Amino acid sequence: MDNLQFKINELIEEGKTDHEIAEIISSEEDAKCLDAKEVAAKIFEAKKVFEAKKALMNLEKEKECVKAKESEKKLFEDSVKSEVEKHLKAININPTTQFGNHVVDKRWDYSKGKMVNIDPVKEEHKLVFNKLLKCMANNDTSNAFAISREIDQHNTKATIRSDSDSVGGYAVPTEVAEEIMQLTHEQSILLPKVNRDVIIVEDKIYPTIGDITVDYIANQDTATAESSPRFNNPTVNMERIGAHTNISNEIIRQKGADITNAFTIAYGSANARFVDAHLVIGNITGNSDLIDGLVWQGSTTGLTAVTEAAFSDATITNMIVQMDKEFDPSRTVWIGNHTVRNLIGTLVTDGGQQLFPQYMSGGLITPLGFEFVLNPYITDILQISEDDSTGGTDKALILCDLSKFVVGLDGELRLDTSVDFNFTKDLTTFRGIQKIGFKLLFSDLCQVQEIN
Repeated sequence: MDNLQFKINELIEEGKTDHEIAEIISSEEDAKCLDAKEVAAKIFEAKKVFEAKKALMNLEKEKECVKAKESEKKLFEDSVKSEVEKHLKAININPTTQFGNHVVDKRWDYSKGKMVNIDPVKEEHKLVFNKLLKCMANNDTSNAFAISREIDQHNTKATIRSDSDSVGGYAVPTEVAEEIMQLTHEQSILLPKVNRDVIIVEDKIYPTIGDITVDYIANQDTATAESSPRFNNPTVNMERIGAHTNISNEIIRQKGADITNAFTIAYGSANARFVDAHLVIGNITGNSDLIDGLVWQGSTTGLTAVTEAAFSDATITNMIVQMDKEFDPSRTVWIGNHTVRNLIGTLVTDGGQQLFPQYMSGGLITPLGFEFVLNPYITDILQISEDDSTGGTDKALILCDLSKFVVGLDGELRLDTSVDFNFTKDLTTFRGIQKIGFKLLFSDLCQVQEIN
């Protein structure tokens, strides 16, 4: 570096301005042979080098600062981790084995009427199903198949399976089926009140024993009373129920995840409606149903018909009298539709006073202390004496000890999807299949009053 350049660098480091540097350098002996442009070029080049060095120094400082902060953060995290582990150890908790990679099955327990050992149903399961539906709607079979395989692999880890083996079918997340089962229970009128059991075979036998006589023993030479009780083996026969529905592929493309929500809610409601109707007025003889409901079950007592005009408080009192003396009052309920409820709610005494004055203001009625369960799915077109659920004008009032009424479910709702069933109509088909059975186990614990 020449003397002139060295002098320029000194002046720059001292903080001199460009004019000051130019004035000082111009008076230097070495600069007398240079014109003004050459002097300016030397100053400019020196300042450029100086600024570059300054920028590099700033970058180095920033890196050192970041490094210091990261080191400080790590020290803090290590300190917190050490304290947490110390406290967990003090209360005997190992987060690695007790909470790490913890997979909980998602299962609706019909017998308990609640989810057991379950995490909340996650939104991502619906979103995965939605992605599958979009691929199906767009005929993207390769991606649809890949997503279906992923869903199927997840399903195999769960307690039940809800995959499809039909042609053109794709797997449905187990969580979707579980949510439908939960919605069925929540929206059903009768399911929460009956004696529920999960039946995973074709049917189940419930052994029951008739009356046994217990009597005093006068002395040591007196024999105990001899009984010849009847052994009954009522069987809950399981029958398949199901439905299928079609959804436009265009709607699937437009609506996205709303389709999954709409389907689960709609199917859950449909299941609940079916259960509430058929548990009471299912009919084999006249309507070709596969199971008789409470009105026509063999253990149900059918009382002599009365007209609406003759229906009185004596009618409902008589139903209580006809019940077996060992019925469970806490599980015994009246069951009827709006017409029958209105008939009871507007009953009057011989003096013209209302028996249930709170009824007209929307209050609850509990005839003779028993809950009235309103079931709007019981129709007014029954032919009770003729063993037919259609074609008549009969109404039904039921009084039943529901603890003796068993409803069996197989614990599985099998959902299938297909793009082939309605291929020419550009529709995707959903199909659901499960099993149900129900049986009244004892006689004289359910009374049916025919009203015509």
